[in-house]
Amino acid sequence: MKSISNVLIMMVATFATDKKKNFFFNLVAVMSILTLTVTGCTSLEEKSQKGCVEEWCFYVNIENASKYSNVAEVKVMVYDRTTSKINSNNTVFVDCYDVIARGEWKDGGFAIALPETLAPNHLRALIHGGSNSTNIEFLQSTMNISSENVKVADAYFVGVDKDGKVVATFSPVMKDEDGYTEAIFTYFDSDVIISGFTEVNGHAIPAYEDAPNWFEKTTNYSVKLKKLWNVWFFSSYRTKEGDTMIIKEQWSNNPVNGLKWYGSENNLFKFEN
Repeated sequence: MKSISNVLIMMVATFATDKKKNFFFNLVAVMSILTLTVTGCTSLEEKSQKGCVEEWCFYVNIENASKYSNVAEVKVMVYDRTTSKINSNNTVFVDCYDVIARGEWKDGGFAIALPETLAPNHLRALIHGGSNSTNIEFLQSTMNISSENVKVADAYFVGVDKDGKVVATFSPVMKDEDGYTEAIFTYFDSDVIISGFTEVNGHAIPAYEDAPNWFEKTTNYSVKLKKLWNVWFFSSYRTKEGDTMIIKEQWSNNPVNGLKWYGSENNLFKFEN
């Protein structure tokens, strides 16, 4: 029996709440980088020793770093909403990403100093978000957003070799067979508070024999987003009850202990300019 976390869920959903006014929006990170409590972040004294002396700078160690021994540099990349490119099959336009910061790979990790501000072309709307957004239905009966005009930018940590070829992306996560928790780095151009919940249910596409073919998902939001850089903690865990997959998700301000920085080789084509 495979882990139930491998079930591929098709969001052909029936929403269990009022649908009078629906908006799609991108919910991303919150929590000051200066108070991020994931494994690999260091004290100010240690950061200084690593050559990390700027305010928005931090140093991290990567788990299983020897796997990425060919990484020479880590780039921080953000989506550029003003450009696009043809994919390798010359069939569709795909997104482009700009480099906003660089850090040398050294001793199984890297130091990164994020820029204090971002250019307008790197920002997209929180509501009706653009590429790579976590688009969910905003139900006003259960959701509260203090400002619908906030613009944001997600940061991706991309490792490249000496020739500039993308090797891996890096992020702080904690996972097991039932789900995961991840810290996401995002820039906001103003403060915003998001609270409430959504409930969704629908049919799932079974990924293996005896997999559930129905899901019920509840997503809770309780976060205060501050202007400039933030870190937001997202968790998603699943349990099986009969023929139903129960999914519990949470977006929160609360720091999560035990997160570690790992590399991933998924979807690297996005960052190959």
